[in-house]
Amino acid sequence: MELAPDMMITSGCPLLRAELSQLPRLGTVNIHWGIAPQYRGENTLFWPLYFNDSEHLGVTIHQIDDSIDGGPILAQGWPAVSRFETELSATLKVTRLISELLPRVVKEIQQIGRITGKSPQGTGRLYLARRRRWYHDFLFRCRRSLGGSALSPRPAREVRVTGD
Repeated sequence: MELAPDMMITSGCPLLRAELSQLPRLGTVNIHWGIAPQYRGENTLFWPLYFNDSEHLGVTIHQIDDSIDGGPILAQGWPAVSRFETELSATLKVTRLISELLPRVVKEIQQIGRITGKSPQGTGRLYLARRRRWYHDFLFRCRRSLGGSALSPRPAREVRVTGD
């Protein structure tokens, strides 16, 4: 049996070998739970909360290339952020954004017959799973309970990117 998919969509999977990500005729799209390229890798909803960085809490839909979360950006979205956002509440809000953005991205790809995105600006920082330790969660909770870790609230916004 020979596989000949038009497109593949991934989310939360390990790095794919090139022969797998390049198998689909149009390419492979990744749902990245974070704003790339500023926060690439894993736990990328936690780190903006940890650093009180509400401007980079959201989702990026991008084409997979040979980098880690650095491929052409197809769409990005930022949920409304409250002062004391949690990782769980941010995850739920980003999930809702994905359910709105992904069908529109797929429809656009179907209409134009190719995946086109905008090259990300900069490289940001790569966060590997092993970088997050128990004390990061402990410090985050302590700062929150003492009132020293509050995000700047902001309304939701969305950016759709097409072409370079």
